[in-house]
Amino acid sequence: MVKKKAAKNVKAPNPVGRPTKYKPEYCQQLIDYMIEDGKPITKPMVEDKVIVDHHIGYLPHFFEGFAIKIGVCHETLREWRGEHPQFSAAYKKAKNIQLEKMAKGALGGTLVPSTTIFALKNMFGWKDKKEVSTDPENPLTITITKTYER
Repeated sequence: MVKKKAAKNVKAPNPVGRPTKYKPEYCQQLIDYMIEDGKPITKPMVEDKVIVDHHIGYLPHFFEGFAIKIGVCHETLREWRGEHPQFSAAYKKAKNIQLEKMAKGALGGTLVPSTTIFALKNMFGWKDKKEVSTDPENPLTITITKTYER
């Protein structure tokens, strides 16, 4: 059996690409960002013959806004989810906070319901559900008739 000599002063290869901008504190910062209120929503109303903007609520925050805030693109946040388990957990919690704010905003009249439903379908996988039930005592019958034109 031949023994190999241990290599001395062997440097690890340099990593390829730029160093990551990830910081562990981004986990809590992301959650805090989603908890904070976004931009205010106002609705013009007439008071004493003058149009006044009344505050009716806040927009929810989005992941793209957090990415801009910390100086990365939103795809980077997705990559960090796969590379850092703690960030992945924070991202999931932030997404739940965002969902709750959007749903409450739509139900409370702060956000436009049709726009919010569209966003919830695209961002959270919500779907319209159609239910068809049949009664064994009264089965569904489909009749096809052929008509002739003269």
